[in-house]
Amino acid sequence: DMAKNPGRARNTEGFFLIYKVMTNEVKTLFHQIEDRYCKMTWTHTIQLKEADWKLVKSKYLKIIKQFLSAISSAGIISIAFTKIGSETWVELGTAAFTVILMLVTWLSDNSKLEAEATRSRILAAECHNLRNKNESLLTDIKSGCVNEKEIVTRREFLEVQENDFLSKNLPVASKRAIKKATKALKVDMQAKTTEEEKRAIIPDHLRLEEE
Repeated sequence: DMAKNPGRARNTEGFFLIYKVMTNEVKTLFHQIEDRYCKMTWTHTIQLKEADWKLVKSKYLKIIKQFLSAISSAGIISIAFTKIGSETWVELGTAAFTVILMLVTWLSDNSKLEAEATRSRILAAECHNLRNKNESLLTDIKSGCVNEKEIVTRREFLEVQENDFLSKNLPVASKRAIKKATKALKVDMQAKTTEEEKRAIIPDHLRLEEE
């Protein structure tokens, strides 16, 4: 077995013991898949931040429209211009305010923003799935559970899935979403799980004893 597969050997219990030896060919494959894992992580995070930003915009636009509608319904504009003492100003002010309210309502379509946010979240979920598959393959390579042929087969299968995902005409990410994603991944390390988090979340009976 060792002659055919120098990266691992069976122990007496039938499990594989992994050596710290990886062929150059496998290393090349590993680094390529590693690069794809990073790209999928970036895309996943950016789409999430894009969805969050659109929902925030939708929320504030709703508040603005409700505020303007309340002012219009209460007749505050008429009262304000009446204080000036000119009926002409009352008519002009009311008309101008009505036009502004109509423009805000027309230009700020909340349903469109919410639909775009939902689409970004769906795309983020698909991207998260691809990221996890790449992560699983990297784990299998590093633990010696797959040979070079199996690595290539799974990599090519993931390539097809990734191409299908990228062919969905992904929305252009805003600068704000990219900035938020950069902070989340590089500063806040949201893609990583700390040992403290593991100890708090994983039950003791599921944790491996550290040597």
